[in-house]
Amino acid sequence: MAPRRNGGRVGGAAVLLLLLLAGASASLPGDAEPLGGDETVVFAPPPEEGGDLGLPDSKRNSWIVVFHDPDGDAIVAEAAQAAAETAAAAETAAATAAAAGDSGGDAMAPPRASPFRASAARLTGRGRLQRLAALKSSVLGEGLPPGLAARYVGRFKHLPLSVVVADDTAAAAAALDTLRADGRVAGVVPNRRLRPNLVETLPLIAQPATAAAGQNGAGCAIAVIDTGANYRSADLGSCTSVGKPYSCRVKAHIDTGAQDNLLDSITNKYHGTNTASIAAAVAPGADIISIDVFGGDGDSAETVDILAGLDWVVENAVKRRICSVNFSLGWSNSSPTCTDDAFQKAFQALRAVGVLSAVSAGNNYRTNALSGPACLPEVVSVGATHDAPNNVCYSWSAEDQVACFSNNAPGMTLWAPGCSLTAGATVEGAPVALCGTSMAAPVAAGAIAVMRAAVPWATLDQVVAALREGGPVVADTRAAGAASHARIRIPDAVAKLQSFAGPSLPAKAVPPAGAVAVNGGAARTGGLGVILSIAANASSGAVAAMCIANQAAACGEASAFRTFDPAPAWKLAGPPGAYGARTVYVWLRDERGNSMQAPATATIEYAAGAPVTNFDPPTGRVLINGGAAAVASSAVELTVEADDDAGPEGLTMCISNADGPCSPYRALASTVQWTGKVVSGGLTVYVWLKDRDGYETPRPLTATARIDGDPPKILSFTLDGGGAATNTPAVKVVARAADASGVSSVCFDAAASGDCTGTWKAADASGEATGALTLDASAPGLKPVRAFFRDKTGLTSSQVLQVWYDTKAPAMQSGMKLKGRRGSGSVRLSWRRSKVTDRESGLAGYLLAYAPGSAAPPEGCGAAAGVAVHGSPIPATAKRVEVTGLLPGTDYTFRLCAVDKADNRAAGVTAVVTTKAA
Repeated sequence: MAPRRNGGRVGGAAVLLLLLLAGASASLPGDAEPLGGDETVVFAPPPEEGGDLGLPDSKRNSWIVVFHDPDGDAIVAEAAQAAAETAAAAETAAATAAAAGDSGGDAMAPPRASPFRASAARLTGRGRLQRLAALKSSVLGEGLPPGLAARYVGRFKHLPLSVVVADDTAAAAAALDTLRADGRVAGVVPNRRLRPNLVETLPLIAQPATAAAGQNGAGCAIAVIDTGANYRSADLGSCTSVGKPYSCRVKAHIDTGAQDNLLDSITNKYHGTNTASIAAAVAPGADIISIDVFGGDGDSAETVDILAGLDWVVENAVKRRICSVNFSLGWSNSSPTCTDDAFQKAFQALRAVGVLSAVSAGNNYRTNALSGPACLPEVVSVGATHDAPNNVCYSWSAEDQVACFSNNAPGMTLWAPGCSLTAGATVEGAPVALCGTSMAAPVAAGAIAVMRAAVPWATLDQVVAALREGGPVVADTRAAGAASHARIRIPDAVAKLQSFAGPSLPAKAVPPAGAVAVNGGAARTGGLGVILSIAANASSGAVAAMCIANQAAACGEASAFRTFDPAPAWKLAGPPGAYGARTVYVWLRDERGNSMQAPATATIEYAAGAPVTNFDPPTGRVLINGGAAAVASSAVELTVEADDDAGPEGLTMCISNADGPCSPYRALASTVQWTGKVVSGGLTVYVWLKDRDGYETPRPLTATARIDGDPPKILSFTLDGGGAATNTPAVKVVARAADASGVSSVCFDAAASGDCTGTWKAADASGEATGALTLDASAPGLKPVRAFFRDKTGLTSSQVLQVWYDTKAPAMQSGMKLKGRRGSGSVRLSWRRSKVTDRESGLAGYLLAYAPGSAAPPEGCGAAAGVAVHGSPIPATAKRVEVTGLLPGTDYTFRLCAVDKADNRAAGVTAVVTTKAA
């Protein structure tokens, strides 16, 4: 999908949205559960940071400033050159070895180290970062033109980017032009909003055969830039928290958008969970890193939050072994190529640290255009094909047919199955089939991880070339001259990459050796959570992967191997309390595919009263006023929930109104009275936890609420059907109210004063409510009824409606006459309006009944056999009316009845009129 809107505070091009679901709306257990886990990191912008022009967000325009970065440009260029030279050296070494008949010794092996480590170290080095920070400060310091203010200063540590906000004045527009003219600035681009591009896959791309051959992405991580990922999904390893248990695929959960405290959002049908699950299925040995760049609405993401996520990937690419990024987002674009200074800087930096980005081509049905940023040359652009006949787009859709919605252009990289894929989300327990280039991009991202892990010495250009040639060519038959591209088939792409990067020389048949200890060699443990110490030695290349199990035969499949970690946390076989000996089995595999023939083992006694290993910081969550989204004031009650492997004893907490160093710590309390700091109409509370062993939460627990100091505004309050008069004491009332925090409950009564004596009931989402009341019927007159509305902060407002209880009919004086002027087939009636009075609820109008003959219609002008009632209401101000459609030459008896606002009817006056003969 693409940016949601144009202009206003975000600017940018208009964006289209395509969402095709083969089923009902999706649901996924845990969507409302808070973020948690020891590797959950929140980089959402602090609400109080910089650049407040005194304007609400809806009145601001955000712009991204792109700086000239000669250091970074040189590093990017040198990285590409170094990678090419490394690949050439590998090919030369392979050719030399083949000519000499070498069987594959270490001296002739392809390079084991990543060709990107040196450039990554320079790009993230302290010296460059200091120079970059000084450059930003010099441009956005006190000399910034009037009308602009810097925002999120320092948020993009590794990218030559910053953000300014501007008001809607001519002075601000001129200030932006001044900034663009600054010789240190490469460009100023709008802060777009991007939306997801969402509209038998694994066998079609031959993934099972590739995984069975041990090529499953182990040793690589895939960063998924999206709406988040519910790691509790079985497709992501049924995690209890980030990285736990060992089967958990999601090793980090990063939040750079406005924090919503959710793992994923239903707004876009758990889009991030689906894309992460697809990438995880294609590369079952790879780690998944979820980067949530979306705000609380889950509908769209700002460019600044997306770039913050990409900046994090640049910083952590080598440490986390990130091989690919999945980017299933976009903005509308009408050409095959494009430029965007901000995104190009980010994708160039990613390539310099060895990360390829798979970007969805967009769902605009175009055959010669790609959405942004798929239209940039630095990315792998991915269009969508059908994976099988599925009746989406066409009733005759077939395997390897281009999906009707997919964009295409000559420069697009490849096709991948994108319709229809099932992953992650479910409807009432059943998988949801999804279509869109959003679903095709993670197939490519997973394939890139498999390729990079299989041929780690390959350059990124070689990977792209292999993708372009790594599968059957699929023609786009939707338009004459539309470009054809390869549809990914992983074994073909890996083989192409091996041919481009140079063949892997035969490995010595020397498997790695290793040993394992539990809790440093301890004999007993009181808990199932332990730390392993793994010593590894490999003569045929570095140890790249490992498999840990609690049973001897649990590591037979290639997918069970994960990236090597010398000190992983592990959970022994349960259940808790079933004491006895526990054995851990560890297999190791080197980078050339040699695996241990027998596992290393270690045994420990699980015993009551033995020491419990605590290797994780506490986890938990904090709620404001029980989880309220809005509060009446900054004085709130916090609920703090905490959990720790070492138990609740000795847990301490520190509470702050700022995200920074916190002191002092105090004993954990489940509820705390707190006064928050109001910033931009809301408050955010930060809570750190520390256990008795000194382990501290790496990032604070947070909760955010809006300030709503106003009671609900009652918009309307009437009797059901309108008006404020009745002739019966039993009445039904209807009222509607609105409130910034939302209307929570409503109460109606017929009392004159005091609190509501009726029953409070929940209000619906629209703020409209109805109630049944009984008026005091002892005497006619004005009767008060009241409506009370309460908002979600507890503030209450009320309104009184004075209802006329009126049982007396209007008076039609005895001297009043109904006169008729006849016509052919019509009669014009008239009367003296001054002869009609109603001194209570007031005159509402008249009813007119008539029938042929001399018999008068019933008093009160009620319905009767053979009696017609004038179709249009006669207003109270009228003094004549014409009746048409009558028979010529016929006697008619008419009755006119006055009606008051309480629907009381006078008996009426009559007249007999004969219509003219034809």
